[in-house]
Amino acid sequence: MSGFTSVNGSADGPPTLPGMALADGVSGAFGALSLMIALHERANNPERKGQCIDISLYEPLMRLLEPHIVAYDQLGIIANRVGNGSLSVAPRNAYQTKEGKWVAISGADRCPNNYLHKYWFVKAELARMEQKTIKRNDSMNRRSRLHVAMD
Repeated sequence: MSGFTSVNGSADGPPTLPGMALADGVSGAFGALSLMIALHERANNPERKGQCIDISLYEPLMRLLEPHIVAYDQLGIIANRVGNGSLSVAPRNAYQTKEGKWVAISGADRCPNNYLHKYWFVKAELARMEQKTIKRNDSMNRRSRLHVAMD
């Protein structure tokens, strides 16, 4: 009912249900937050008798889809599935390492993003330096072998 399943899953696959009771958990969290707000209101305004909290299962999930709703309302963009990625945050996905393992990265904030960029830059720079060292050592070994052969 919320539309969550239609935007969840691999871009080239079918809509995917989450592997847990997502709506129940999200609704419970919104219910707990609503209760805390109602208790805060009652504690700060003693003349208030109470509040009515009415939460469905699908409405809190719509809060998770808010960027899609705004994009459609303001720009006419219909959301598509993007797997673990995001259209508004990068890097954000599950990436396979060269060892065949998986790492999940979400660099939405400036600080982690800067860290990731520095890390990748340093790793790339170290790899370049290693290649230069290997080439230099190969060159030096070739020269040494040449001198030995000439002696």
